[in-house]
Amino acid sequence: MPHQSLKLIPGVDQNRTPALNEAAISESNLIRFVPDRQGVGLVQKIGGWSLFPNNTTPAASAKIRALWAWADTNSINHLAYGTENNTISGQSSLVVFDYDSLNPGSSSQQDITPQSASSPAQAINITATVNSNVFTITDTTSTGITNDDSVVILTPISVGGVILSGSYQCYAVSNTQYQIYATDNVGEPAYAIYSSYPSVTNAVGSGTQVTFTLGDASYFPAGATVTVAGMNPAGYDGTYTVVSSSAGSFVVASAVVTAFVSGGTATATGYGQVPIFTTTQGSATLSVNLPNHNYVAGDTFAVLVSTPLTSSVATTGASGTGTTATITFGGGGTYTVGSTIVVAGVTPAGYNGTQIVTASTAGSVSFASAATGAMTVAGTISATGPTLYGNYIVQDPTAIDTFSITVQSSLTFQTSVTLNNNTAYYQYNVGYGPPVAATGYGVGGYGAGGYGTGSPIVSSGGTPISSDDWTLDNWGETLISCSYNGKIYEWNPSTNAITATAIPSAPTVNHGAFVAMPQRQIVAWGSTFTGIHDPLLIRWCDVNNYDSWIASITNQAGSYRIPKGSRIVQCIQGPQQGLIWTDLGVWAMQYVGPPYVYQFNELGTGCGLIGRKAAASMSGTVYWMGQSQFFRLGASGPEPIKCPVWDVIFQDIDMDNVDKIRIAPNSRFGEITWYYPTLSNGGEVSRYVKYNTLLDQWDFGSLGRTAWINDSVLGPPIGAGTNNFIYQHETSTDAAGANGAATAINAVFQTGYFALSEADIKMFVDQIWPDMKWGYYDGSQNATIQMTLYATDYAGQTPIAYGPYTMTQNTTFITPRMRGRLVSIKIESNDVGSWWRIGNIRYRLQPDGKY
Repeated sequence: MPHQSLKLIPGVDQNRTPALNEAAISESNLIRFVPDRQGVGLVQKIGGWSLFPNNTTPAASAKIRALWAWADTNSINHLAYGTENNTISGQSSLVVFDYDSLNPGSSSQQDITPQSASSPAQAINITATVNSNVFTITDTTSTGITNDDSVVILTPISVGGVILSGSYQCYAVSNTQYQIYATDNVGEPAYAIYSSYPSVTNAVGSGTQVTFTLGDASYFPAGATVTVAGMNPAGYDGTYTVVSSSAGSFVVASAVVTAFVSGGTATATGYGQVPIFTTTQGSATLSVNLPNHNYVAGDTFAVLVSTPLTSSVATTGASGTGTTATITFGGGGTYTVGSTIVVAGVTPAGYNGTQIVTASTAGSVSFASAATGAMTVAGTISATGPTLYGNYIVQDPTAIDTFSITVQSSLTFQTSVTLNNNTAYYQYNVGYGPPVAATGYGVGGYGAGGYGTGSPIVSSGGTPISSDDWTLDNWGETLISCSYNGKIYEWNPSTNAITATAIPSAPTVNHGAFVAMPQRQIVAWGSTFTGIHDPLLIRWCDVNNYDSWIASITNQAGSYRIPKGSRIVQCIQGPQQGLIWTDLGVWAMQYVGPPYVYQFNELGTGCGLIGRKAAASMSGTVYWMGQSQFFRLGASGPEPIKCPVWDVIFQDIDMDNVDKIRIAPNSRFGEITWYYPTLSNGGEVSRYVKYNTLLDQWDFGSLGRTAWINDSVLGPPIGAGTNNFIYQHETSTDAAGANGAATAINAVFQTGYFALSEADIKMFVDQIWPDMKWGYYDGSQNATIQMTLYATDYAGQTPIAYGPYTMTQNTTFITPRMRGRLVSIKIESNDVGSWWRIGNIRYRLQPDGKY
């Protein structure tokens, strides 16, 4: 009987039908291919993994979405990981392992998750000093602000001729007070031009009001509380609520009308003004009052706190005429005919409810109603317009205190609305630095902190931040982390702060960041200038200085907005250049030095990235997954990679969860793996597809990894499992169980059909002789393999299975005694402590008739 050999074609092809995929592999799981000198890919069991760092409990309580390894200047290796939000607490985690490879049991971990606190409706109480950029903020809600904290002021506040908005480092004064240092839009100190304690130079009484004239351009906003003292006559002294104001004067309610003789001082409580929006009926243009705003036409004005435009006025009277009701109200506003208002609290109750305006004049409104008679109880009339939030273009900044913005639709009423209900919104990045003996003279800028030594301010703490994802990198020994849709943080193992600390001068919201090399700059994408995300904006800090982000002629900070696409999906440091993927294409940012710093070039279109961690560089080549195919960056630009397992991935991928895709380079074997979610697995990563860059071949299988790093200072690749354990790969012949014990890897592959004969006769196979490596070189040759053969006459028929036959190194041959025209072979193993590689399988056959 003749003998034949089966030399498998390397790689897996699922796009072909089984009969077309003759002598090649159609199905696979947890295998790989290694090249030999003839260029043939030899099939073997994949390398195993073990728990890192030998923990027997999950490393985290939520899915780990980012990993990073680095070494500090003391040669201590660290592994950082960031998780998504915990489903119970709604918070994420950022943790660092200090790993001792010689003594893994002594390794330790520290939760350095950034913390935040907020005062979303804090009374405005800020004091300024003339000719100083030091401003003192009083916050009685988020107490215990320390020098390790920073604040983001979400509500622009006009104080002393300066607009306070954005991020600032905090310098503690007391348990309820801290100082910040104001800067202008080019990063230079912004000095107050007047203070909150001006002298009073004149007072004029008029009926029930007094107008105070001040010795400087101080601006006390309407509603602020002002105390006037030292006046002559003394009847002017007292505490007032400001009715109206302009630069250098304010009006209060008072019965004093006597002649002014000599001045005093005015001290404001709750000093500072947030924007006031005034609507005009029938217009989409709003007037914005913000003293000393310094905007010019075309600037961007950001509203970071949702502010509904609503009108609510007190009724003063009502009457009905059978079919029409007319209600009068204070303020003199009007409503558009046909608009909707809500009347409440009016007696008789028949006037109340949702009404359609039939007529309106200043201070009155009419609508159809069967209610009659005079109103006896005061009520309200309210109407709702659009909600302000986002970026608006500044128009008509003709006055020092006002400018205009435009909303999407015309307003149906006249009203004035104050941002955040005339309160400040402070968002704190809480830092816990190493303990200090005291605060005092010389801390921060001149005058910051309490004079002398005294006792340090004790932080009242915050809560861990929330983040769906993280990007991690290192700046020397400093870990740089960026929470998705959040801030950029730093943590240095030498100072060993309790938590990572926000970089105050960095953009306040970002989609991610990386450290550009070799010049060393943090590059942030999906960044901002206003506090509102710009999904196409790139910003970078100065060279070797991540505390400097505002571009000037003396530094190399800067920004660039990608002109195509709808969002930046991912950025990485590639070979010799930074790489930027949008949803449509890929761009290069090449360092060219001052004055432009970076040059941006579009490398290709139609090759956008599918998810925010689906691209990586390995061995000088960059690989990524696109919306429907794979790419690498070649010498002439993006090149599609032919994918013979396309059907497996793109017909089953969960497109609603593509941002969970993780690319996993393994430079030890020249492999690039993408772990991806499937439609059948509830949106979580469960499958993988692997590309062998040395053989230009693919395979696929079932395994979930939610984060990955290639070879690093910690050794072989490290990945995070869907069970929240962290694993080091290529360390074992087996998988790691939940308690660290070795468990079997179910490595398997199945060929397509190969024809036993090209004629129409059946063939009879009575012996198969295995040829394999049964273990590691010079190791135990103990692998146990199962072989199953599937024979059929026609490709569409259900095959007859023969086996599985168990084979070991001692197996000389098996006797399947099968007959058919087409045969498929399945090889699998499920034993612990073994490894194998397929060689040249031979079989004996003879003709066996046509039927």
